[in-house]
Amino acid sequence: MELYKGHRNHCIRNLEKGKITQQIQKKERIELYNIDPKKCLHCSIVMQYEDRRKKFCNSSCSASYNNARRKHSEETKKKISNAILGTVASEETKRKISEGWHSKSASEKERINALKSRIKKEQYQNGLRVSGGHSKWLKYETIDGVVLNIQGSYELRACKIFETMKLQKLIEDWEYTNERIEYIGIDKKSHMYLLDFKILKNGDVFYIEMKGYMRVNDQIKIDSARRQGLDVRLWFGDDLFEHEVQLNLTPILKPDDSVIYNIGI
Repeated sequence: MELYKGHRNHCIRNLEKGKITQQIQKKERIELYNIDPKKCLHCSIVMQYEDRRKKFCNSSCSASYNNARRKHSEETKKKISNAILGTVASEETKRKISEGWHSKSASEKERINALKSRIKKEQYQNGLRVSGGHSKWLKYETIDGVVLNIQGSYELRACKIFETMKLQKLIEDWEYTNERIEYIGIDKKSHMYLLDFKILKNGDVFYIEMKGYMRVNDQIKIDSARRQGLDVRLWFGDDLFEHEVQLNLTPILKPDDSVIYNIGI
């Protein structure tokens, strides 16, 4: 039995060393890539390392780039012009446009979805955390007995890390915050940006945002928050793993949404 335990511990240590080596090698590859990064063919924005195999930063740039090189006949140009002006739109389409999305003539499904969207937007602007993205919603109970609704395994792992750091007096406090800022997105419209975690350490306050990868709009949000005087720091999967190793925590890679997690689970 002792031999088995020793072999198992040896395998775990080798596995952790291997993972750390992989993370170091990945960071080296990212640093090398950042020396001469790939740029979007249309807008020339720098592509993130994770998107290095893509040609464009988003579908809009892809369409703009490809459409600019298309040559339309006069007949095709006329059809496009008519479609934009609505001269060939069906009577049904014209009626729905004139009556608006929320009209009584719209289908029941359309009206319900529109109502949900409006309610959700109002709740968000009033400070309520509402669902977003595609990650699974999970529950985490703090040592103070507060049950948090969090999104995705990254945020769940972060909760355990911050809770452990607080117990070990590495930080003074933390919270899954409802604080948000206003920013101008790539669509040139005003949006609200909900921050993830607020940390108090050595009397200083800063925010930590969990990211699997960075998109163009994510960088716009982060830059806007920093311009407004907030100390926003980014954590990726590598950062989570490094802190888990330091704090001797086991990563929760496939969480169950029927379980209420806490520092012991």
